[in-house]
Amino acid sequence: MCVGILAVNSYMDLRYRTIAGRDLYYVLAGGTGLVLLLLDGGWRQPTEILSMVAGLTLVLILYRFKVVASGDCIILLVVCVSLPSIQGIQFLPVLLVLGSIVLLACSLIMYNLTLNTTQIIRRRSSPFARYKETRAKKMAAFLMAHQKRVWEKHVISIEDQNCNKFSLFVIPFDRSWAHKGLVVIAAPVIPFLLVTLAVIVSVAGKAQYIT
Repeated sequence: MCVGILAVNSYMDLRYRTIAGRDLYYVLAGGTGLVLLLLDGGWRQPTEILSMVAGLTLVLILYRFKVVASGDCIILLVVCVSLPSIQGIQFLPVLLVLGSIVLLACSLIMYNLTLNTTQIIRRRSSPFARYKETRAKKMAAFLMAHQKRVWEKHVISIEDQNCNKFSLFVIPFDRSWAHKGLVVIAAPVIPFLLVTLAVIVSVAGKAQYIT
């Protein structure tokens, strides 16, 4: 059930930056997952309950500070109550969230590095040359931002409209999609959750096979 939810919403997140269906569907899915967990004897194992509580706490903290959007939060809550552990691996929701954040951060850094380096090689000028910012801030921006490309749709402007400056502090869910200038990607989260889950299941399966 969790894999199906993550798979469908990975497509929706990549294509539209939204989740499929209504919130009621995920409430029903989470309730079903919780009932199945209890029927499977999960309530008898303190580690299962602790894993669930740790996952729920982490997700709500991330939502409180707007690290994840409401749609991502709903799906994460379903995973927390349905799948607190798998194949002997406890604290699965925490591992999923932290693992997906690491994968997402590495992917964004590589993406920005590639675009900015390509622009320097082709145009022989830095994409941040015209901005009146410190060298340290420009170096940080080199990893976090880039000049918008024509094929990009889900990006957010970080430029100050009144002067040649930019802000690296941006809350994607509070701004509309940008059309030009220096931008950051409104990155999809759900696909990285699916990849992280696949990696964890694969590693756990190999570990059990070896032992």
